[in-house]
Amino acid sequence: YYSWDGRSFARARAVVHNGLMNMGVGAAEDTPCVPKVLSGESKATLVLYEQLSVFKDDWAFGMVGFGPPPYSHWLAGVDELQQAKPLLVQAELGFLPGDLRTLGMGYMNRATNGAGSKSVDDVERPIRAGIALASCSGKDE
Repeated sequence: YYSWDGRSFARARAVVHNGLMNMGVGAAEDTPCVPKVLSGESKATLVLYEQLSVFKDDWAFGMVGFGPPPYSHWLAGVDELQQAKPLLVQAELGFLPGDLRTLGMGYMNRATNGAGSKSVDDVERPIRAGIALASCSGKDE
């Protein structure tokens, strides 16, 4: 199984020998990763994350937030996925589509008043880790 200590993933393996169980722990990189086959909802969630990654630093987004299109359409897409099958996305990626909404709001707050960098990082860290684990990219930073 895999475990997360807030800094890195590790894998543990149970070995039974002569009726005794021993737990071996090693870095996740020691285990070959098999990318997950993702549902359409999870793929759509990844697309929304990529879109947010592109427009989060746009000057226009910093000025208007999620009010006008295209940003309001992005938010509607997140809300639609959150209503559809959020638990399926969570099972596949490790986070809910609604977490993207929280991340987007954090970026908007940071763009408008310059605050919230730590909270944005705290929200984005598990999203990146989930994507890395699902895709075997190993890039959760």
